[in-house]
Amino acid sequence: MPPGSPENSGICRWTRRDPCAAADAGAAWRPWPATAVLRHLQDAGVSCGTITEAIDLARSAGGSAQTVAASAFAEAGTALGRGLAGMCNLLNLQKIIIAGEGAVAYDLFGPAMTAAVEAHAFSTAARDCDIHLDPVRHDLWARGAACLVIRDAVGAAIS
Repeated sequence: MPPGSPENSGICRWTRRDPCAAADAGAAWRPWPATAVLRHLQDAGVSCGTITEAIDLARSAGGSAQTVAASAFAEAGTALGRGLAGMCNLLNLQKIIIAGEGAVAYDLFGPAMTAAVEAHAFSTAARDCDIHLDPVRHDLWARGAACLVIRDAVGAAIS
């Protein structure tokens, strides 16, 4: 991966290229590194086709493949935590919300993420930042689709 790719970046980036409406409201956008986790497993010789399979494998009972999967999620959590600590250090954030499809694996990457935030935060304000988990609910896709339809309908009527 190139140095600026999401899997290799050490800090989250602000963007307005994300189609998500939250990006326009000041949300930091960082794709959950699912491809990095799958690549870590593949490099270790563990076959997983999807991130769901990798999550199930990491939660399974023992074995070398389970250890590799758990290590891959811990590595992703460390990278995410370093990025969040950098944002807190630079922007003095009060709250960060971990949401989306990757939030279902918080038990796998969360402890490493929290440890990395604490290790790399150099101000008390950064250490006081509240990190909140908002796991995916099954109705979110419907809400998002409805918002897009309403936005397109209202936007077409206005223009």
